[in-house]
This record gives sequence, C-alpha cells and structure tokens, in this order.
Amino acid sequence: MMKEEDLAIPDFGGNTALAYTAIKGNNRMAECMIRKNKSLVSIGNNQQDIPVVIAFENGHKELARYLYLHTPLEELKPEKGHNGATLLNHTIYTGLFDIAVHLMEGWPRLAFAPDRDNFTPLYVLASMPHAFPGATRLAFWKKWIYACIHIPRAHTTDEIRLNIQNNQEITIGPVRALLRQLVSSLLNILGFKHLYEMKLVHVRSYELVSCMCKAVSTLDHQDMINGGVYSAIFRAMREGILEIVVGIVTANPKLLHIRDEENRGIVMLAALHRHADIFYATFRSRQASMWAANRDVFGNNILHMVAMLTEFTPLDHIPGAALQMQRELQWFKQVESLCNPMITNFKNADGLTPRQLFTKTHKDLMKEGERWMKDTSTSCTVVGALIVTIMFAAAFTVPGDRASLIRE
Repeated sequence: MMKEEDLAIPDFGGNTALAYTAIKGNNRMAECMIRKNKSLVSIGNNQQDIPVVIAFENGHKELARYLYLHTPLEELKPEKGHNGATLLNHTIYTGLFDIAVHLMEGWPRLAFAPDRDNFTPLYVLASMPHAFPGATRLAFWKKWIYACIHIPRAHTTDEIRLNIQNNQEITIGPVRALLRQLVSSLLNILGFKHLYEMKLVHVRSYELVSCMCKAVSTLDHQDMINGGVYSAIFRAMREGILEIVVGIVTANPKLLHIRDEENRGIVMLAALHRHADIFYATFRSRQASMWAANRDVFGNNILHMVAMLTEFTPLDHIPGAALQMQRELQWFKQVESLCNPMITNFKNADGLTPRQLFTKTHKDLMKEGERWMKDTSTSCTVVGALIVTIMFAAAFTVPGDRASLIRE
C-alpha cells in the first residue's frame, strides 16, 4: 500500500501525483490523495506552481475550487511568490468571484502583486470591460428585467472551509442540485438566464473592485508605482470602466492628477476616449482653469482631446456616418460649454486651435456622412433629397455667431 510520503515524491519536473491529477482533472482521485496527505496541496513544481494553480491553468474549475478550499491561505500570500496573484487572475478570468473576493479579503495586497506573466490582478480586471455594466447595451425591456434581477451579496468561503476542517461532506446534495437545475432551466426557458448571469458578473466584479480600492487607500506613491496602479487606471480609462477609475480616485483623490507618458490626465483621457460618465464623474467645474492650463507633450488642451478622431474613438455602436458626426459635434459642444472660453483659441504644437483640429480630423467622416445621407434618400423624391442635404448641413453648423466647425 502506498505510504503518505510516497505521494509527495516529485518527478523530474517537480510534479507530484496530485499535480498530475490537477492536470488531468480527476476530482475523485484528488480527494483520495488529499485525505492521505494534506500537505500535497502546498507542494509546488519546478515553476513553483501549486496544484490549485495547475488545475486552473488546465481548465478544471470544479477541481480548482476543491483544491482551493484545502489550500492554506498562507501559501497564497504575496510574499510566498506568484501563486496567489496567478490564482486570483484565474478566478477573474473564469468568473469565480467568490474565491477572488475571499482571496482579496485575506491578502489585500494581492491586487498589486504580479502573476507569473507579470500582470497584476488590478490590471487584469481593468482590461475586462465586459465584466461591468458600461460595456452592456440592452434593449429597453431587457434593461427593465436586468434592473429587477436581485443578486445577493457574495458569501465568502469561510463556512465551507470550516466544514472541510470538520471533515463534513462538501459535495452538493441531490435535492439541492435538482433545485439548482430547475431554477437554471426556468431562467433558460424564459430567456432570462443570460441576463441573470450577466448581472451576476457585474455585481461580483463591483464587489471585487471595492476590495481592491480599499487596498489602494493604504499604498504610498512608490507602492502604487511598483504595484502597477497607475497603469491599471490608464487601462481602465481606455476601456471606459467607470467603477475602477472612480473607485480608485475616491480611495485616493490625489490620483485624479496623475499623468500618462504623454502628460495626459484622467479628465483629458476621458474626453479623448468619449467616456462621458467618467468625464462628468471626475471633472470639477471649480477646477476648470486648471484643466485649461493642462497641456500634453504635443501642446493639446482638453478641447483638443475632444477634437481628435482616432482609431480608438468608440463610434461603432452608432449607425451611419451622419449620426456619428452628429454625436462627435455634440460631445465637442458639451465639453466646450464646461471649459473656460479662452482655451478655444489655444493652439497646439501644430498651430491648430481645437476647432481647427476638429475640422481636420473629421473631414473624412463629414464626407462619408454626406454620402450616407444622399444614399439614404435615393428612394425619396428629389425634393426629399434636397431637404435631407440642407438638414445635414444645418446639423453641423454651430449655433450662434460662432463659425461652423466644418468651414473653418
């Protein structure tokens, strides 16, 4: 009969029998081994990967959950190496946010610890806009259903850990499993399952962000640099994740004034990437003069940011070039109305005012819009086409005595 210490013998790659079981995804075999030798969960291979991480990397979520419940939290603290951060990132990727929140509650600084590929959990979460409501566009009736769905606060795994320590049964009972299946089937039949799962991800992601933001408030400047907090904020800015940007800035208001490598701050980037929710949440009218004085390395102010049209400008969700052009002009006017009037005449390093830059960068979109409007009106009368053309020209004329952006 195999002895307890025999199970801990590694091969040439440092993998024990439990590590191979984690690779194969054999749940029952893993249970038998852990009952025989509980220390197996803490033995890493030559890459220092412990079994729970190996199970995640091979796509075995249920086995990974089981192994996590048996793995001492002490093995996952940042000082012990990359396993904690790697595991936390895997839980984020796979949507196991209950484990993620439990890990963060145990070791808050895991949010800023690099995984094996040098990515921090905060940066990984900042790279996942689909995990937050801002990236979701639903029909009206789906929005109503989404709002009515109640997601209770996540339970941490402390109770389950206690059950395991007391050698209680951890498998889901047949009655409970049947109830879960019935609820899942009912949601699927009604067409609500997708909305429920979507909101579940959104709520759990927000809970995880809240944990991470609490940890941010404890960091000093050097810790934030080393922990990749700045790069995570700028990534969240580009992705338009309001919860992360506002959460971090609320935890540490000084971060509102950080700059990227092109000397662009959060408000400037919000204007550039058309993230109105972040812009209005971070813009302070009483600090308008400060925003006016801010320039990037190319001499652009906040209105120049709005005037730019880049490959990252989010216009794909707006149908038709004419409507896209209308949205661009509306955004320019909204930001302009909040800024000191004097910055409208500021020139960048290329000698262009914000309005001149808008005209230059939107020239092609303007032509596409005119062509789109004319093509749309081909089935109408000549008079109808003329009306559409006149309306299109009028739509992009700035009201009042200011010159048209297009004609400058």
